[in-house]
Amino acid sequence: MSEGNYLFSVERTEADFSDLLQVMSPKIWGRWRIIVNYGLLLFLAIVVGITVGVLFSSLAFDSGG
Repeated sequence: MSEGNYLFSVERTEADFSDLLQVMSPKIWGRWRIIVNYGLLLFLAIVVGITVGVLFSSLAFDSGG
């Protein structure tokens, strides 16, 4: 009798846990997606800034003689 109740409670806990994961995962993934997107934008901005800075400095040196 107690063994059946134990199995039932384990299945119930797993079901609750999967429900919790399904509820939580969109929030977690949404947050991670925002972090990744901003990280990529920041990375691109830094790369473009460095590239533009190097190009302008080399052009300035070239034109300076």
